[in-house]
Amino acid sequence: MANVFEEGTGNFTETVVRIIGGIPFGSVLTYGEVAEMAGSPRAARQVVRILNTHSRSRNLPWHRVLGKGHVIRLPEEGGGALQRSLLEGEGWKVEGTRLAGKKGEAPTP
Repeated sequence: MANVFEEGTGNFTETVVRIIGGIPFGSVLTYGEVAEMAGSPRAARQVVRILNTHSRSRNLPWHRVLGKGHVIRLPEEGGGALQRSLLEGEGWKVEGTRLAGKKGEAPTP
């Protein structure tokens, strides 16, 4: 039986790529939510690896995938600043590294 986490051998990678590619403008998901949607709720770290491997070659909206609690996990100089800017461009308020809701709406609890 093929390991679904190995590159090119299973459906998990392709499912994750399809889910991330389908995140609409102005929406976000966490790594854990993507993993759960792909059928492996405990595979958030695999989602990170897949996103890191495929975001450029497949033109994925990587900035719409966040850490647990809707937190930007990238270091500021390692893509975090760009992620913040792209999210703000899609209407999100970012306080520190955490999404604080959509601009013009009440803050999220």
